[in-house]
Amino acid sequence: GDAAGIISTSNLAFNSMTDNEGKLSTKNIKMGRRPVAGGDKIYRYVKEVPLVAEDIMTEPLNTINLEAKVVDAASIMLKNDVTGLPVEDNKEVIGILSRSDIIKVLLN
Repeated sequence: GDAAGIISTSNLAFNSMTDNEGKLSTKNIKMGRRPVAGGDKIYRYVKEVPLVAEDIMTEPLNTINLEAKVVDAASIMLKNDVTGLPVEDNKEVIGILSRSDIIKVLLN
């Protein structure tokens, strides 16, 4: 298939990086925030690891149609333990619906 986007150090946290035993390796991703509400990041370091997207991607790819109900998207996320879904229109990925997108709408 075609690439849907670029993996960068700022969005690596979208996919948990676990070791062979399924444990999250805290050596790979380190982030810190000031201990106050809304504090700025004091550091963000992602150790460079010799990985390609295929090494950490989730399979099978779960997507949601542009016209699908949000409750259906939430159900797919819960069932598959993912925090976001690529949104398709005519089999073309046009965006990502994240769990935080859904929460923002529910709280407004």
